[in-house]
Amino acid sequence: MTGERIRDKIAASKARGMWMGGVVPLGYKVEDRKLVVVPEDAERVRRIYWRYLELGSVLALETELAEQGLRSRVRIGRTGKEYGGKPFSRGALYLMLRNRIYLGEVCHKGKVYPGEHGAIIDEPLFAQVATMLEQNGIDHANAVHADQPSLLCGLVRDSEGRRMKPEHATKRGGIRYRYYVSSKDSGAGTKGVRVPAGDLEALVVAALRREGRLLETPDRTSIANILSQVIIHRERVELLLSHHGDAAPMVIQAS
Repeated sequence: MTGERIRDKIAASKARGMWMGGVVPLGYKVEDRKLVVVPEDAERVRRIYWRYLELGSVLALETELAEQGLRSRVRIGRTGKEYGGKPFSRGALYLMLRNRIYLGEVCHKGKVYPGEHGAIIDEPLFAQVATMLEQNGIDHANAVHADQPSLLCGLVRDSEGRRMKPEHATKRGGIRYRYYVSSKDSGAGTKGVRVPAGDLEALVVAALRREGRLLETPDRTSIANILSQVIIHRERVELLLSHHGDAAPMVIQAS
């Protein structure tokens, strides 16, 4: 009965738009048990939303934020232990991009209520981001099950110069995971490389879009017309452009 009363109290408080504790989202602080907008942090949140729309990939966004040295806010726990201050992970970015707190709302068990706090993101921007997240999820699922899903087939090599071929593994539940894997016939002494295909493809497409080579519907042919090679290093990915003579390759720093 005590548990039920507590749950009912939380539900009633959230229905009134009250903040009921937990990790404070970036962009806010707590004053008098209410969320208050922190202008500097709120601008960082808006920047992250806009950059996701421009890059079209959470992986590319994670990589760019890490390159720029942007980190999560440092928090001090009740015991004095320090939390945060780390690069934004993809999981944290997904949660941020879906968090309706930024619309000035409070959610509880599938229901949404107007919050007592101010909004940081407006409805049109939030809707655009939500649409892109949904579409990217659909595209990723379709790519996994496509007959010829490997956009970079024939282009990828590891740092030893070994060609990396598309492979897949089917795990419990029939889910099919795609990879690019170093070939084993080159005689190189170092261990082969295996990278998730979807993540690498998203990184490459996002980089080409940043460089003004927008691919509305990327496919093998369009990418092969732009790139001659994709080289996987331990700390970075190099994209070598086609037909550029001795020009230096475009380089993407990959985490």
